[in-house]
Amino acid sequence: MLSFHSLWCTYQKAIFYFLDRQPPWPSFAIITACNPASRTCTTLVNRCATASLAGRLRHKTYVQLHVYSPDWCYYEHSFATPLSLHSAVRLATQFRQVAIYYIHWGCLWLVPVATRHLPYPALALGAFDDFEQNVNNLY
Repeated sequence: MLSFHSLWCTYQKAIFYFLDRQPPWPSFAIITACNPASRTCTTLVNRCATASLAGRLRHKTYVQLHVYSPDWCYYEHSFATPLSLHSAVRLATQFRQVAIYYIHWGCLWLVPVATRHLPYPALALGAFDDFEQNVNNLY
């Protein structure tokens, strides 16, 4: 398992791939339920956790996406949703995530959730468009 410092560095280089459409909101969170506490889980466990998160979001608007590692070798199924930062952190905490992404007016932020594991402040990573890929960008 990677150290939390290594994970924090990897999180800063994520690639966001929207499965159908891009979020229309000026501010939104990107949350996953995969690999709680950054511990690798089986595909089945991650699918069940993702289904549970989708159930929690069923009365909310969301867009599905994959958040890829910088080398495109690994991804986590995730949801973009127009929650407030406070609500997004609270939801991510319930799914034992260590960090979330928050986009505010085009700026991508990496926000620690489990500060016991990630003793880092929220970090502005730059323009979200620089981290985003979609079908139109790939061809």
